[in-house]
Amino acid sequence: GGDRRPFFCVHAAGGNVLEYHALAQLLGPDQPFYGFQAVGLDGAQLPHTTIKEMAAHYIREMREVQPEGPYLIGGRSSGGTLAFEMACQLMSQGDEVELLALLDAYPAGYFKLLPGSGSRRQRAVRFVRRIQTHGQNIQQLKGQEKLSYLADKLKFAPGKTKHKIYRRAFKLYQRIGRRLPAVLRNIEELNFAAVRDYMPQVYPGRATLFLASDDRTAAFDVEEGWQGLVAGGLEKISVSENHLDLVKEPHVRTLAEKLRACLDQAHRQIDMG
Repeated sequence: GGDRRPFFCVHAAGGNVLEYHALAQLLGPDQPFYGFQAVGLDGAQLPHTTIKEMAAHYIREMREVQPEGPYLIGGRSSGGTLAFEMACQLMSQGDEVELLALLDAYPAGYFKLLPGSGSRRQRAVRFVRRIQTHGQNIQQLKGQEKLSYLADKLKFAPGKTKHKIYRRAFKLYQRIGRRLPAVLRNIEELNFAAVRDYMPQVYPGRATLFLASDDRTAAFDVEEGWQGLVAGGLEKISVSENHLDLVKEPHVRTLAEKLRACLDQAHRQIDMG
């Protein structure tokens, strides 16, 4: 890696970093790349259960490789939420983050900072906006594409129901102060629950948001959410892929090219002091 600072990338909900293999290779042999894998994925350790404790753990691991900033960090999907929290904690500790790369990540919990947070009215408004977004997506499609869109969204319904049931069971064990049984130590479900419970803060630095532009989702608030959370300026880079294929061949090549350009710019900024 020569004199280049490492890029630290955080796992998504599944907890595994193998999905970043192609991206790491395509960034080039001169760019060191470290991936943070979820604690407990091997079944030998108890997993973390909150975004803040995960981020603090990964910062400790990162400092073993690079004791001081400026840091270059990022993550895909919920990994972006973790990278965001790491950046917040690093800045509060007096460290500099030169690049925060949000790889098609949703601004988890941003609406909790808005006026009327948690009220029935806010929940109703968000629900209506999601329905409206689905309607707008369907209007842009033709014939069979409309049915395919609906079928694609409906196939996620069982998974969402499972997440809700798991989260309630997890909350029950937390409330009664009991250790989570092995059967409930599912890394993906724990990560989903942690994201749902996350209370973010406004980050004073800058961030770069890589958007998968081929997706048609009900996530109407991705850009406005991050703009509310990132006070130092949000750069948006469109990548013509969908959320799941962003780090897969052959689509990952486009992401690698654009991320490499951001890393090069970050290194130039660091060199300029």
